[in-house]
Amino acid sequence: MQAINISNIQIILLVVFAAIAILDQLTTLLCLDKPIFVGLFVGLIMGDLRTGLIVGGAVQLMSSGLITAGGTTIPDYICGTTLGIVIASVSGQGPEFGIAMAAALSAIFAYFDIVARYTNVFFQRKAEKYWENDDFEGVERMNIMGAIPWGLSRALPLLIVLVILKTAGVDTVQFAIAQIPKWLMSGLKVSGQILPVVGIAVLLRILNTKEFIPFLLIGFGLAAYLNIPMLGVALFGLSMSLIMFKSRTRLVPAVNGGDDEDE
Repeated sequence: MQAINISNIQIILLVVFAAIAILDQLTTLLCLDKPIFVGLFVGLIMGDLRTGLIVGGAVQLMSSGLITAGGTTIPDYICGTTLGIVIASVSGQGPEFGIAMAAALSAIFAYFDIVARYTNVFFQRKAEKYWENDDFEGVERMNIMGAIPWGLSRALPLLIVLVILKTAGVDTVQFAIAQIPKWLMSGLKVSGQILPVVGIAVLLRILNTKEFIPFLLIGFGLAAYLNIPMLGVALFGLSMSLIMFKSRTRLVPAVNGGDDEDE
């Protein structure tokens, strides 16, 4: 049985990064939890930056507009994106397969987020009692300890799955993938291509920016019919946004000045 080409150091780095990413989502907000950054770091760790960026970028588009507020839970795109990249890299099925796997696994791993929330209630209740007794050091201690279940909610499940993938061997993984019906495999790859489009549609609906729809159509035309690379389309969009921003900011002093003269 041939072992999967993933070292113990890589597993440790992936697990540690997943724990740091969820804590960043709750505290420092450096965007380490965003799929595009997850794809960057996981791609570097796995030595497959191309697959990491493609999967991470696609999942980023898919998850655009989704936020966790209050007690709501969204798919765990940290672990899902990580495993999607790892599986795509070791199986050789391509980024599209990794995107579909990331979408499915993100939904499954969301249940561990719920467990972390329930576990964290214990520490927060203790913090409230310390607050009532003016024990502010106890409050700080409970807040720090509350980070433990959050980190474990990503690190522990990811560690278990990665160890299973490593010990099962590449032959076992490829055999399991080979048992997937061709129609299902094709469906997963097609869904992996469609899901980013759905994410863009959801984001446009939330933002309610109908005035920018023409720019969306222009970008689609540039990429689909003129075969301009995505970087070129992005540069065009950046240029248009800068032009609109400067033109609008240039109008603000004129409007204010007109009001002063009328007074």
